[in-house]
Amino acid sequence: MLIRAAHRNSELVGLYYIIDSDIFLYPHSTKLKLENFRSFAITSYGSEMIGLYIVMKHGVLLYPKNLEQKELDEIMMIKKEGVEIFEIPSLKNALGNNIHIGEKRIIVNPNLEKKIVKFLEDVFGKEVLPISIGGFNTIGSLIFENSKAFVIGYKVGESGLKIAEQVLGKRGYLGSLNAGFNFVKYCAVGNDELVIIGKDTTGIEEMKLIDYLEY
Repeated sequence: MLIRAAHRNSELVGLYYIIDSDIFLYPHSTKLKLENFRSFAITSYGSEMIGLYIVMKHGVLLYPKNLEQKELDEIMMIKKEGVEIFEIPSLKNALGNNIHIGEKRIIVNPNLEKKIVKFLEDVFGKEVLPISIGGFNTIGSLIFENSKAFVIGYKVGESGLKIAEQVLGKRGYLGSLNAGFNFVKYCAVGNDELVIIGKDTTGIEEMKLIDYLEY
Protein backbone atom coordinates (compact mmCIF):
# COMPACT_ATOMS: atom_id res chain seq x y z
CA MET A 1 0.00 0.00 0.00
CA LEU A 2 1.29 3.46 -0.90
CA ILE A 3 0.16 6.81 0.50
CA ARG A 4 1.21 10.23 -0.74
CA ALA A 5 1.38 12.79 2.05
CA ALA A 6 2.93 15.99 3.35
CA HIS A 7 3.35 17.49 6.79
CA ARG A 8 2.28 21.12 6.80
CA ASN A 9 3.96 22.36 3.59
CA SER A 10 6.81 19.83 3.57
CA GLU A 11 6.92 16.66 1.47
CA LEU A 12 9.88 15.34 3.48
CA VAL A 13 7.68 12.82 5.27
CA GLY A 14 10.66 10.93 6.68
CA LEU A 15 11.59 14.00 8.72
CA TYR A 16 8.22 14.04 10.46
CA TYR A 17 7.00 10.43 10.61
CA ILE A 18 8.49 7.18 11.89
CA ILE A 19 7.05 3.71 11.28
CA ASP A 20 8.34 0.44 12.72
CA SER A 21 6.11 -2.63 12.41
CA ASP A 22 2.70 -1.41 13.65
CA ILE A 23 3.95 1.62 15.57
CA PHE A 24 3.50 5.09 14.08
CA LEU A 25 5.24 8.14 15.57
CA TYR A 26 4.24 11.62 14.45
CA PRO A 27 4.28 15.29 15.53
CA HIS A 28 1.38 16.61 17.59
CA SER A 29 0.14 18.81 14.76
CA THR A 30 -0.16 16.09 12.12
CA LYS A 31 -3.41 15.46 10.29
CA LEU A 32 -2.33 12.05 8.98
CA LYS A 33 -4.07 9.10 10.60
CA LEU A 34 -3.21 5.43 10.01
CA GLU A 35 -5.59 2.61 10.79
CA ASN A 36 -4.37 -0.51 12.61
CA PHE A 37 -1.30 1.26 14.00
CA ARG A 38 -0.36 2.03 17.59
CA SER A 39 0.15 5.78 17.28
CA PHE A 40 2.09 8.23 19.45
CA ALA A 41 2.62 11.98 19.18
CA ILE A 42 6.13 13.12 20.14
CA THR A 43 8.63 15.95 19.65
CA SER A 44 12.43 16.21 19.85
CA TYR A 45 14.22 19.34 21.10
CA GLY A 46 10.91 21.14 20.66
CA SER A 47 10.96 20.28 16.96
CA GLU A 48 8.44 18.38 14.86
CA MET A 49 11.28 16.85 12.83
CA ILE A 50 11.36 13.69 14.91
CA GLY A 51 12.84 11.58 12.08
CA LEU A 52 15.98 13.71 12.17
CA TYR A 53 16.68 12.89 15.81
CA ILE A 54 15.08 9.51 16.52
CA VAL A 55 15.78 6.12 14.95
CA MET A 56 13.45 3.16 15.44
CA LYS A 57 13.80 -0.35 14.00
CA HIS A 58 13.09 -3.93 15.08
CA GLY A 59 11.24 -2.80 18.19
CA VAL A 60 14.14 -0.64 19.41
CA LEU A 61 13.97 3.16 19.70
CA LEU A 62 17.12 5.27 19.91
CA TYR A 63 16.89 8.86 21.08
CA PRO A 64 19.53 11.59 21.56
CA LYS A 65 20.68 13.07 24.82
CA ASN A 66 19.33 16.24 26.42
CA LEU A 67 15.70 15.95 25.38
CA GLU A 68 13.20 17.90 27.46
CA GLN A 69 11.51 16.02 30.27
CA LYS A 70 8.10 16.15 28.59
CA GLU A 71 9.66 14.62 25.48
CA LEU A 72 11.18 11.83 27.55
CA ASP A 73 7.78 11.24 29.13
CA GLU A 74 6.28 10.84 25.64
CA ILE A 75 8.96 8.32 24.72
CA MET A 76 8.36 6.35 27.91
CA MET A 77 4.73 5.91 26.81
CA ILE A 78 6.05 4.03 23.79
CA LYS A 79 8.15 1.83 26.06
CA LYS A 80 4.92 0.60 27.66
CA GLU A 81 4.09 -1.00 24.29
CA GLY A 82 7.08 -3.33 24.61
CA VAL A 83 9.53 -1.16 22.66
CA GLU A 84 13.10 -1.11 23.97
CA ILE A 85 14.29 2.46 24.57
CA PHE A 86 17.91 3.63 24.63
CA GLU A 87 19.54 7.03 24.91
CA ILE A 88 22.48 7.57 22.53
CA PRO A 89 24.88 10.01 24.24
CA SER A 90 26.58 11.09 21.02
CA LEU A 91 27.64 14.62 20.12
CA LYS A 92 26.02 13.90 16.74
CA ASN A 93 22.45 14.15 18.00
CA ALA A 94 20.83 13.98 14.55
CA LEU A 95 20.67 10.20 14.79
CA GLY A 96 18.55 9.92 11.64
CA ASN A 97 21.41 11.39 9.62
CA ASN A 98 24.09 9.20 11.13
CA ILE A 99 22.65 5.72 11.75
CA HIS A 100 21.02 3.27 9.33
CA ILE A 101 19.78 0.00 10.81
CA GLY A 102 19.70 -2.64 8.09
CA GLU A 103 18.37 -6.17 8.25
CA LYS A 104 21.88 -7.65 8.11
CA ARG A 105 24.15 -4.89 9.38
CA ILE A 106 24.07 -1.40 10.83
CA ILE A 107 25.99 1.31 9.00
CA VAL A 108 26.92 4.58 10.66
CA ASN A 109 28.73 7.85 10.08
CA PRO A 110 32.48 7.05 10.19
CA ASN A 111 32.92 9.95 12.62
CA LEU A 112 30.49 8.49 15.16
CA GLU A 113 32.15 7.86 18.51
CA LYS A 114 33.61 4.37 18.97
CA LYS A 115 31.71 3.88 22.22
CA ILE A 116 28.44 4.42 20.34
CA VAL A 117 29.44 1.88 17.70
CA LYS A 118 30.11 -0.70 20.43
CA PHE A 119 26.84 0.17 22.17
CA LEU A 120 24.85 -0.38 18.97
CA GLU A 121 26.54 -3.75 18.43
CA ASP A 122 25.54 -4.82 21.94
CA VAL A 123 21.93 -3.60 21.62
CA PHE A 124 21.15 -5.07 18.19
CA GLY A 125 23.54 -8.02 18.14
CA LYS A 126 24.68 -7.02 14.66
CA GLU A 127 27.88 -5.88 13.06
CA VAL A 128 28.14 -2.08 12.94
CA LEU A 129 30.20 -0.60 10.12
CA PRO A 130 31.39 3.01 10.24
CA ILE A 131 31.40 3.85 6.54
CA SER A 132 31.21 6.64 4.00
CA ILE A 133 29.45 5.91 0.70
CA GLY A 134 29.96 8.05 -2.38
CA GLY A 135 31.67 10.69 -0.27
CA PHE A 136 28.70 11.03 2.10
CA ASN A 137 29.26 10.52 5.83
CA THR A 138 25.62 11.12 6.83
CA ILE A 139 24.77 7.60 5.78
CA GLY A 140 21.42 7.44 7.55
CA SER A 141 19.95 10.14 5.33
CA LEU A 142 20.75 8.33 2.09
CA ILE A 143 18.86 5.03 2.36
CA PHE A 144 15.27 3.82 2.58
CA GLU A 145 15.08 0.05 3.08
CA ASN A 146 12.56 -2.67 3.74
CA SER A 147 13.16 -6.43 4.09
CA LYS A 148 13.21 -6.91 0.31
CA ALA A 149 15.39 -4.16 -1.14
CA PHE A 150 16.53 -0.56 -0.72
CA VAL A 151 16.88 2.72 -2.56
CA ILE A 152 19.97 4.85 -2.05
CA GLY A 153 20.48 8.44 -3.17
CA TYR A 154 21.67 8.57 -6.77
CA LYS A 155 24.60 10.87 -6.04
CA VAL A 156 26.60 8.01 -4.47
CA GLY A 157 27.08 6.58 -7.98
CA GLU A 158 27.33 2.99 -9.19
CA SER A 159 30.37 2.27 -7.01
CA GLY A 160 28.46 3.49 -3.96
CA LEU A 161 25.50 1.28 -4.84
CA LYS A 162 27.75 -1.79 -5.07
CA ILE A 163 29.19 -1.04 -1.64
CA ALA A 164 25.71 -0.62 -0.16
CA GLU A 165 24.47 -3.87 -1.72
CA GLN A 166 27.43 -5.76 -0.32
CA VAL A 167 27.07 -4.27 3.15
CA LEU A 168 23.28 -4.52 3.40
CA GLY A 169 23.17 -7.96 1.79
CA LYS A 170 20.36 -7.29 -0.68
CA ARG A 171 19.65 -5.64 -4.00
CA GLY A 172 19.17 -1.93 -4.26
CA TYR A 173 18.93 0.84 -6.81
CA LEU A 174 20.18 4.37 -7.30
CA GLY A 175 17.27 6.73 -7.11
CA SER A 176 15.57 9.81 -5.82
CA LEU A 177 12.18 10.76 -4.43
CA ASN A 178 10.28 14.06 -4.18
CA ALA A 179 11.25 15.03 -7.74
CA GLY A 180 14.99 14.50 -7.57
CA PHE A 181 15.79 14.73 -3.86
CA ASN A 182 18.92 12.70 -3.08
CA PHE A 183 18.40 12.09 0.65
CA VAL A 184 15.67 9.49 0.19
CA LYS A 185 15.41 8.48 3.86
CA TYR A 186 13.57 11.75 4.44
CA CYS A 187 11.25 11.25 1.46
CA ALA A 188 9.70 7.93 2.50
CA VAL A 189 8.68 6.08 5.64
CA GLY A 190 7.09 2.67 6.07
CA ASN A 191 7.35 -1.06 6.63
CA ASP A 192 7.00 -4.06 4.28
CA GLU A 193 3.27 -3.49 3.68
CA LEU A 194 2.97 0.30 3.70
CA VAL A 195 5.05 3.17 2.39
CA ILE A 196 4.32 6.88 2.73
CA ILE A 197 6.03 9.12 0.17
CA GLY A 198 6.10 12.86 -0.38
CA LYS A 199 3.45 14.34 -2.65
CA ASP A 200 6.11 15.74 -5.00
CA THR A 201 7.43 12.27 -5.87
CA THR A 202 7.21 11.78 -9.63
CA GLY A 203 5.39 8.91 -11.28
CA ILE A 204 8.66 7.35 -12.44
CA GLU A 205 10.17 7.60 -8.94
CA GLU A 206 7.06 5.98 -7.48
CA MET A 207 7.08 3.14 -10.03
CA LYS A 208 10.73 2.30 -9.34
CA LEU A 209 10.14 2.26 -5.58
CA ILE A 210 7.11 -0.03 -5.94
CA ASP A 211 8.98 -2.33 -8.33
CA TYR A 212 12.16 -2.76 -6.30
CA LEU A 213 10.70 -2.77 -2.78
CA GLU A 214 7.60 -4.72 -3.89
CA TYR A 215 4.84 -2.49 -2.56
